[in-house]
Amino acid sequence: MQVKDADLNSLRIKRDNQYEETPKKKYLVFALIFLVLAISGYFFIEGFGDKEIEAKTIIVYSSSNSPTGQTVLAASGYVVAQRKASVASKGTGRLVYLGVVEGDQVMKGQVIARIEDEDIKAQVAQAKANLMLSEAELTDAENSYYRQNELLKTGSGTKLEFDAADARLKRVKASIEVAKALLL
Repeated sequence: MQVKDADLNSLRIKRDNQYEETPKKKYLVFALIFLVLAISGYFFIEGFGDKEIEAKTIIVYSSSNSPTGQTVLAASGYVVAQRKASVASKGTGRLVYLGVVEGDQVMKGQVIARIEDEDIKAQVAQAKANLMLSEAELTDAENSYYRQNELLKTGSGTKLEFDAADARLKRVKASIEVAKALLL
C-alpha cells in the first residue's frame, strides 16, 4: 500500500504560495485601472458639455452679371423668410382658382385666389330686390302719411290713423337703410 500512497502523494497539487502575486504586479494593475477610469471620465464629461453650434447669416442680393440674365447661386443651409403673411377670406365657399403656391412673392392688389360666388351673387340680388320693394312701399307710405296729416288738420281723421301712417313710414325708411347696408 505504500506504493499506492506514494503515487497519490506525488500527484497532489501544492497550494501554498503558488498564486501569490508580487507587489509590482498589484501596483501595475491598479495604475492601469486608474488610467482607464480617468480617460473614460474625461470623455464622459466632455460629451455632456455645452457645445455651441454657430450659424452664419448671409444676405444674398440678386444681380444680373451673367450673359443670360440669370443668377445662379449654389449654397447649402436654410432659407428663412423675412416677413410672413397669413391670408384669410371674409366669406366661405369652395375654392375655384388658386393663383399662387406657398413661397411665391405677391404684390398688393394681386388676385391670389377666387371662391365660388354663386351664393353671394344670389344674396346681393335678393338685397337689391328688397331695396326696390322698400322704395316702392316708401311712396305709398309717404302718400298715406301726408293724407292722414291733412285729414287730422281738418278734423276728418283721427290721431290713431295718423300715428299708424307715421309708424308705417318710419318702418319703410328703416327697411330701406337695412337693404342699403346689406349691399355694402
